[in-house]
Amino acid sequence: MGKSKKRNAFYHYMNERKPEIEMRLKRTVTMAEMPQHVKADWEALPDSKKNKYRMMCGENREKLDCRGIPLRQHEEEAQDERRQAEEMKKSIAEMVDFYHVGQALHQATFFIVSTNFYVNTDLYYYVPAELSILQFNFNCGIMREFHETAKALIPRAYAFSAKKHSEDTHNLLQDPDNSHGVTHEEMAENIRKFLSDGWDKGVPLYTLHQEMDQTRQIMETITGKEYKIYSLDMLFQFMYSTVMVPVPLSVATELITECGLDYHPNLSCPWHLANQMDSARFCTLSTARRWFYYMCQYIDLGKLGVVAQEKKHYPPTWS
Repeated sequence: MGKSKKRNAFYHYMNERKPEIEMRLKRTVTMAEMPQHVKADWEALPDSKKNKYRMMCGENREKLDCRGIPLRQHEEEAQDERRQAEEMKKSIAEMVDFYHVGQALHQATFFIVSTNFYVNTDLYYYVPAELSILQFNFNCGIMREFHETAKALIPRAYAFSAKKHSEDTHNLLQDPDNSHGVTHEEMAENIRKFLSDGWDKGVPLYTLHQEMDQTRQIMETITGKEYKIYSLDMLFQFMYSTVMVPVPLSVATELITECGLDYHPNLSCPWHLANQMDSARFCTLSTARRWFYYMCQYIDLGKLGVVAQEKKHYPPTWS
């Protein structure tokens, strides 16, 4: 019996990326095909990230955690996360201060993005389900909206987990044919068209602090591009602290995620409204709208020279 071929670090990287590539292409991909899909990504990967795969084949001799990842890599990643968090905090604080000093905070335009997923696999890969984007400023309220549902491209091994997650949240898998969904390619083109008006590359898209990684990954899976995803909670924190009184991030999060509007009619997308009223509070369109309405509710718009108006700064009266 001949010796088995030694598998190098690149092989292990390809093997980890294989489910993602197959999901994107919607077909089985052989290992022989994989290099053409991921070689460029591998070459661009920093050494600190490659070490994980080098350890899998014994190329490096470092202390590992229980998953085979070098302990040094954890510290490097933690340092990088802290650096990015500080950069985001500084950027938001300076931007809010700039508009406030110029008495133009009410005219500053922002984009909110909310996402849902069908399932989160063992590789921490989110399978996109639903996505909404709002463009707003305090003067005009919600200016434009984007909302679409993605067709369910769920790996067979995760069918049960996806069904359970759907039943517990958005219920988008109620429709077995997923006929109201679009392909990732179609959604990517529609997102591009929506953002082509009023948005510049490098401008952040804001989402809930705890959903930043999820949103970043889902946007990249759908579009193939990296977007700057910032914390909506932190944006609101600095706005509130500037206009009203200083508050910690945890308070800002509580204010924009309270449940008073969860079951308010007509906030969700037409599909949820018609088919799944009980799940409408998980609809990304309803979620994004509620975040904005809560921001308007708790900031004294009068101090910004804005008079709150129905349908612009708060939903129609509950009837």
